[in-house]
Amino acid sequence: MGPSFEFAICLLLVVNFIFMAAQLQVHGMGVGHSIGFLRFDQSPEELYPWADTFFWYCDIFFAAAFTLEILIRWMVIGRTFWCHILNWIDFFVILSSWIEFFAAALPFSPTFLRMMRLGKLLRALRVIRLSRVLESLHLLLKCIVASLQIFFWSVVLLIIIQYCAGMTISYMLSDYMSDASRGSLQERQEVFRYYGTFSKTILTMFEVLFANWAPACRVLVDNVSETYAIVFILYRCCVGFAVLNVVNAVFVQSTMKVASADEDIVANEKAKAQAAYTRRVNALFSEADTSGDGMLDLEEFLRLLDNPQLQVWLHMLELDTPDLMGLFHMLDDGKGEISLEALAQLMKRMKGVAKSLDLNKLQHEVAKLHTKVDGLDIGNSRPRH
Repeated sequence: MGPSFEFAICLLLVVNFIFMAAQLQVHGMGVGHSIGFLRFDQSPEELYPWADTFFWYCDIFFAAAFTLEILIRWMVIGRTFWCHILNWIDFFVILSSWIEFFAAALPFSPTFLRMMRLGKLLRALRVIRLSRVLESLHLLLKCIVASLQIFFWSVVLLIIIQYCAGMTISYMLSDYMSDASRGSLQERQEVFRYYGTFSKTILTMFEVLFANWAPACRVLVDNVSETYAIVFILYRCCVGFAVLNVVNAVFVQSTMKVASADEDIVANEKAKAQAAYTRRVNALFSEADTSGDGMLDLEEFLRLLDNPQLQVWLHMLELDTPDLMGLFHMLDDGKGEISLEALAQLMKRMKGVAKSLDLNKLQHEVAKLHTKVDGLDIGNSRPRH
C-alpha cells in the first residue's frame, strides 16, 4: 500500500486510541464511585448520561473502518496478504472487536477483547519506515532490537549478582529472625518483611540496586547491627556504580554501532547535509548577483569574497581566497563572467580537502591544452594552395 494510505490508517489509529483512553477514563470514574474513592461522589451515568451511547457508536465506526481497511489490503495484495504476521494480528483484533458487541451473551468478560485492540498499535510501526520525519524513531527501534542480546546477558549477570548477594544476607539474618532473644517481635517482623523469604529478599535487592536502598539498609542498621551500613555502601559502590555503568557503556556502544552501520540513515543524513549546503551556497551566490542575470562578473565576484559567511565556508573547505580567484579564472571562458550554477557545482564537488582544487585545476588545464592542440592539428592539416 502507498504511504498516503498508511498515514491515513495511522491517524485513524491515533484517534481510536484517544477514544479508548476516554472510554477507560469514564470506566475508571465508575469504579472510583463504586468503592467510594475521594472526589468521586457522582457516577459517570450522572455526569455523562450520553457516554455509553456515544462510545458504542464510536466502537461500531472504528470496527467498520478497520474491517474495510483489511478488505482493501486483501483486494490489493491478494493471497500474499496472509503471509504477513501483522495482517493476522489485524484480523484477530478486528474479529475481537466484533465479538465484543455480543460479549453480553458470552460467558466471559469483554476486558480481554478490549485489550486486544492494543495489538492494532503494531500497524503504526510500518509508517516508521515510510517517513523521513520518523528517522530518529526508526533508529531507536533498530537499536533496541540490536541490543536485545546484550540486554538478555545483562539481566542474567544482574540476576546472578542479586541472587548471590540476597542469599548471603538472608542466611546471615536467618538466626536473628528465628531467635526471640535477639530482638523484639516487631523488630524481627520488620526484618522479615524485607529478608524473610527468597522472593522478599530478591525484591529487596532489586530495590537496593534500582530504587530507594535506604529503607532496606536502615531496617538492618536500626534492628540488627550498624555493620550492615558498610556492607550496603560497598555493594552500592561496586554493583550500583561500577557494574551498572559498564552495562550502560555497552548499551551506548551497541547503539553507536547500529547508527553508524545503518546505510539508510547514513545516506539520508548525507543527503540532508548536501542539500542544506547547496541551499546556502545558492542563496549566497544569488545575493552576490546584483544584476540578476545568473552570472557573476569580476566586480560581483570580488564583492562576494568580502562576505564573512563565505570566509567561514572557505575555512571549512580548507580553501583560501586566492584559490577561489583561481576558480573564477578557471571557469571564465574569456567573457569576464562565470555562471552561478557552474560555480556552485564546482564548490560542491570540492567540499573536502584542498587537494581537490589541484585536481580540478589540472583537469581544466588539460582540457584547454587539448582544445589548443586540436586547433593546431586542424590548421596544419589544411591543404596549401
